[in-house]
Amino acid sequence: MLFPKPPLCTTDQLMKVRHHMPPETCVRQHVRKISFFQVCSLTAATKCPNATWLEDYYLDLQREHYNGHIDQSSQGKQLWSSSSSSSSLNNLQHESQQFLGISIGCNKGFDAINTLRMGTYDADIDKAKWKQAMTSDGSESLHLSVCNQDSAADVFPILNDDHHASNNSSKMILRPRGEMHCIEPMPQTYHKLQQSAETLGYTDKGLVVTHGAVSRNSGEMPFRSGGKAAGVENIGLGDCRGGSKQDCEMVKVYSLLEFVERKVQAPSSQNINVLSIDVEGFDGDVLLGATSKVLERVEYLEFEYNWMGSWKRQHLYDIIELLDEQASMVCYWAGRDRLWRITECWMSYYDVHSWSNVACANRRLVPELAAKMEETFQRTLEDETQWFKHPNIPKKLGFWQRKYKDHVLLSLEEDKLRQKYIRI
Repeated sequence: MLFPKPPLCTTDQLMKVRHHMPPETCVRQHVRKISFFQVCSLTAATKCPNATWLEDYYLDLQREHYNGHIDQSSQGKQLWSSSSSSSSLNNLQHESQQFLGISIGCNKGFDAINTLRMGTYDADIDKAKWKQAMTSDGSESLHLSVCNQDSAADVFPILNDDHHASNNSSKMILRPRGEMHCIEPMPQTYHKLQQSAETLGYTDKGLVVTHGAVSRNSGEMPFRSGGKAAGVENIGLGDCRGGSKQDCEMVKVYSLLEFVERKVQAPSSQNINVLSIDVEGFDGDVLLGATSKVLERVEYLEFEYNWMGSWKRQHLYDIIELLDEQASMVCYWAGRDRLWRITECWMSYYDVHSWSNVACANRRLVPELAAKMEETFQRTLEDETQWFKHPNIPKKLGFWQRKYKDHVLLSLEEDKLRQKYIRI
């Protein structure tokens, strides 16, 4: 089963997206070179996304699991493989089910353990427990989360939780086996992650913590320690270049292809169910270093787009095309229960490098998820919400429209509206 590639967005659809995320704010950011202040509407719309489409998809898988769409051999092994979701929820295969996830730039690990919980339906994997373990030597030792990932209230729901049996019970509920890789280059954050994983026994549940970084090529690079607090955000591979920064130490760097080949225990036939990338400006390099050999195995992808690191020299359009051609992925701007399609819906002002989040689904491997995301996009088009960083920005839109009326990024001429790159 293949979810068809969505059609080219109509001009009316593009105008609706421009209403939601006004390009004037991005033009102002581009002209005045004030990326750091993040005034572009793409940032406001996609800051701290809530991936309800992914959660809904895994709730469907979980329901199928507990509603009897599993078979058991005489040895008690579960016979529903994760690759079955690549064709349909009911296409059962005779091998053990496994969930495989990779979080690059794992930071404090809250998203990674919630992803492992989501993929293994294991209620024992819990954010509150994780936070307690990560702060066991004092709350000052853990840096604040920008998007409140540490919120114990925001956890993936486990169905039939009352049916879960303890290890000492004769009634054992079979769940998918997990392999969730948490890759973190910052030394003190890595040690805190590893200690917490071992203390809680999450290593036995499939959480694998690796001290290292991922980029386009393998090797070694200096990386900042981040100070006393673990989990400091907004530090990337480029921060130690040129010898201008202190407190740096050499860290192993993998290409994603090398990491998968060396570190992932699951067979190469196993889909990578979730791949999350947040590496402060080097997300494009991670994807380029993955090659089609890895990308074509990825069911769901999240990455960050901004103006830092290698993004300075790269274009989002090229990455979106790469993902489409090599991995049949359809990509969207990812918001809070909202999606705006990028694939076949490109507009020229998307080439303004701004802090934003992108989510993609492989329409060949997970057609049901691809369909959910496209449905979310169509529902989003019916919304009237406009996204701004500051409440006073809407009052300035008219002035900016007049000031930048001749700017190519505000042109509605078809060739300029859909222009791949900014050419000024």
